[in-house]
Amino acid sequence: MAHAAQVEWQFLHDPASYAAVALVPMRLADRFVRTLGFWRENFAPWRWVFARPVWYPRPPAAISWWAMGLAAGFAAAWFAFRARRTQNPDLPELPARTLVLAAIFAAMALLANAAYAGLQMAELHYRTHILSRTWASLAVAVSAGWAVQQWPRFRNAVLFVPAVFVGFGVWGGLERQDLWVSTWRLHKKELLSIVTAAPALKPGTGVILRSPPTPNWYLATEADYLAQSWLILLYDEPAIHALRMTPDRGTGCRATPEGLACWHEQQAECVAAGTCAADRFPYDTLVIMDFDNQRGTFQLVSRPQGDPLLGESAAALAGYRPAGRIVERPLTLRQRALLLE
Repeated sequence: MAHAAQVEWQFLHDPASYAAVALVPMRLADRFVRTLGFWRENFAPWRWVFARPVWYPRPPAAISWWAMGLAAGFAAAWFAFRARRTQNPDLPELPARTLVLAAIFAAMALLANAAYAGLQMAELHYRTHILSRTWASLAVAVSAGWAVQQWPRFRNAVLFVPAVFVGFGVWGGLERQDLWVSTWRLHKKELLSIVTAAPALKPGTGVILRSPPTPNWYLATEADYLAQSWLILLYDEPAIHALRMTPDRGTGCRATPEGLACWHEQQAECVAAGTCAADRFPYDTLVIMDFDNQRGTFQLVSRPQGDPLLGESAAALAGYRPAGRIVERPLTLRQRALLLE
């Protein structure tokens, strides 16, 4: 336990670790206010459906709202029906003991929210309620059970509270599932366009996925590491040389006689200052694809002529021949399983 605590402490305080990027510096008072806001969210189930913070532009819905509402109503009604028929033959717990247990669960929810309050994207509730929702549900259930035992004449009124949580919980879960399905539809279209343009690549090929700002899209290849990971999966090439080039992520390239000199995320300043090396993409082993904001797909840049990055470089005009790096063949079983099934 002591060793684990030491490792965790080093991770949280190492300026080169992921925690240095993930954690947002803030005053203790600000963090406390944010934590309380997250905690209140556990006990306002209607917000799970109607007031979720928006992370990215929502794609067209895959599940209709009326279907989600109908499922939520059915779940709440079924819970209420079963709860009314359920009898507890056990002797009731001491009221004070039950309330202490509910308070402990509520406090655990608060602590779980506090652990996430200082993270990047916490304001979007990204992963902030993974644990707290369980503790909050237990607190509500124990409190409702205690209230039913204390005031059996008002059993139906008391059961209305957990029924509301069940109904909105189902609705909120379906809303998240709808977001996932609708987003994955767009991502499949985007990724399929990559392997349609280049079903396979010769060993040693460098791939640059380029786009202008995309405020209306959240791409599967949105970030450098996401693009790298997807290309590894699509081409079964763990060492694939790739770059996600977009002003949204601070990445870019400039043409040189030897090839494109590029910088990845958080490298623009050090490459410009010469304190870190640029990532080189030789023209004769390079494939560039441009994202079409209207279609939501990538298109192969088949010729250097007229390209804003390649068109002014004599070396690029002479060396960039992407067709020679692409192997035309049917999609592999992995590509089909990922994108077509």
